[in-house]
Amino acid sequence: MYIGQRMSYAEFVSKACERLDINSNGYTFHYTLEFDPSALQQLDDDEDMHMMLSHSYDYARIYVLKRTRRVEVEGGIVNVQNDCCHNSTEETHNSVASCQANNESNLGLSQGFMSRCAETEVMPHDLNVECSSQPSMRGRRGARIIEQVIRATPEYLPRQICKDFRSRYGVSLSYKQAWTYKEMAKERIYGLPENSYMLLPWLCQRLGSLFSATAYDADDGMFPIAFGVVSSENYEDWLWFLQKLKGILQDKEVVIISDRHQAILRSVSQLFGVENHAYCYRHVKENFSSYVTKHIMKGKKCKMDALLLLDNVAYARLDDDYVVAMEKLKTYSDLAKWVEENSPQHWAMSKFAKKRWDKMTTNLAESFNAWLKEERHYTIFNLVMTHMDKFAHLACAHMGSTENWKAAVGPKTEEKLLENIIKSGSLPVYPYVGGVFKVFNMKVYVDVNLRERTCTCKAWQMAGIPCEHACAAIRQMKQDVYEYVDSYFKLPMQQLIYFGHFNSIPNHNMPIVDVDGCVRDAQGRLYPSLKPPCSKRPPGRPRHRRIESQFSSKRLIFYSRCQVAGHNRASCKNPLPAP
Repeated sequence: MYIGQRMSYAEFVSKACERLDINSNGYTFHYTLEFDPSALQQLDDDEDMHMMLSHSYDYARIYVLKRTRRVEVEGGIVNVQNDCCHNSTEETHNSVASCQANNESNLGLSQGFMSRCAETEVMPHDLNVECSSQPSMRGRRGARIIEQVIRATPEYLPRQICKDFRSRYGVSLSYKQAWTYKEMAKERIYGLPENSYMLLPWLCQRLGSLFSATAYDADDGMFPIAFGVVSSENYEDWLWFLQKLKGILQDKEVVIISDRHQAILRSVSQLFGVENHAYCYRHVKENFSSYVTKHIMKGKKCKMDALLLLDNVAYARLDDDYVVAMEKLKTYSDLAKWVEENSPQHWAMSKFAKKRWDKMTTNLAESFNAWLKEERHYTIFNLVMTHMDKFAHLACAHMGSTENWKAAVGPKTEEKLLENIIKSGSLPVYPYVGGVFKVFNMKVYVDVNLRERTCTCKAWQMAGIPCEHACAAIRQMKQDVYEYVDSYFKLPMQQLIYFGHFNSIPNHNMPIVDVDGCVRDAQGRLYPSLKPPCSKRPPGRPRHRRIESQFSSKRLIFYSRCQVAGHNRASCKNPLPAP
């Protein structure tokens, strides 16, 4: 029997059954891949036919299987044997199709394939197969091969898939094919993304909320409040999200730090008030740096001087210091004007009306993104479930770490406080009436009021931790500095934050999505479902890495020969060390 390259599966079955004088009912067709002869592959559709022909070089091994008995073919003589293979070591004969130069093959027989079926029948057949000169692989097979690798290593890159398939199987894949195989494998592992949305109502009934926001705990640790999934960063989605967030926070006054996205600007001012919206200083500094580079000046030193002046403007706690920094900035053309036009009342310390606890950036949001670096590529259902597990682990770790607190405050807060205590050691203190002290910091005199817990440098009021001037006055009175730390940083507050129950969601009774698109459990009960949002995929390759800030810390290059940091061998201009 001859099998052409374009023969369909139905034609093959018809010709094979006619040749073998059998009825196709009750028989199954299988084959083995040359690079994996130990696995019996199903041959049940046109895709499998193409797969078999594409991977056949000199021989094609095809098996016709039926239960209860095995038929061996030897030189045209049919031997029928009863077969119960459990742990048997009996040999099962298979037919081999040999590929000739004219792209046709004649029947040959070989032994050595151990059938995985308990009871099989191998029927006599005579195949001539036209084989492709270049092996290829269809999507379903490729996805099955890499499925276990994706489970163990989610960051398995498409270019590595191409390399592995070429070295192990002799199959050349394009980058797009490898990427498609990975996506298909992820669908096999996590399910279809659109189906995961249909399970959200069942999950929400047990979860209670599905929103997202991140705050600081009593020791500056990350505390995820809630999270949500939206279609895009538009005004309507941000407004919806912040409305839900406000419902969680109720009447508590909060300060929201953002990256100045236009949708966030509108929604935050509408729900929380414009005075409670602080801008991330790092994003402001990025914009300022780009403006300096494009419009004002050239040269690295001038740019660094301008950025340092902007730091003085942003971190000045007193209005007088802010004015002095702005006057220096005016020596550079238009830079002071840029500051005034970009709402310094939302990012400069001295101009912000609310207490922001010395939090100047959205680093906490970056930490949250890094925390869910792998999970953010999951389907929505798996993202929610994984996030719950990680949050429970995080809460247990933070609560357990309180046993290691050596003082009334956490280690991070204590480190800041000890630094201020050390600085206060040499400061002269002059007591006044009513708990007021005058402290000289070697430049100016500042007033400390222990009753009102204030200092005219404003660092105590802004940070909630006694500044070096306050520490000097407190120690002058021989009192405990830790008692003057704001209660938000103390152990009872940390215990209150992580107090309560966080129950897991058992999924032994989780419903599944039927072929008809309905969500049912094992008892046949229907559950409400959601459809995935209508969103258009943006052009280009999906971004997996976030755009790094130009001010983020980078690894310092160190050249060992000259023992100097900041350059490598190619750029080293230092003389060689003496022998």
